[in-house]
Amino acid sequence: MFLWVTGELPSLQVDHINRVRADNRWANLRLVTNFENQQNRPRKASGLPTGVRRLKSGRYAARTWLGGRVVSLGTHNTPEEAHAAYLSGTVHLHGAST
Repeated sequence: MFLWVTGELPSLQVDHINRVRADNRWANLRLVTNFENQQNRPRKASGLPTGVRRLKSGRYAARTWLGGRVVSLGTHNTPEEAHAAYLSGTVHLHGAST
């Protein structure tokens, strides 16, 4: 679509804003980095926010990726606390909010 509309290959990844891959309306497409594209994924089946997973202990771990490696952002008592740590860590490590 970008090639057809702009005459150039996209320099970044093409993201569907509403997460519907079949909806290729120009207004629904944007150029984003790989990191930004990964942040626009649908929620996991577990219902937990992005960057949060439940541990066997019942606590919640926050983590993100940096340079192809997992960065632990600590364990927390609630998914909300873990997600807040994820958001804070993402801004600190990547310089972008999600």
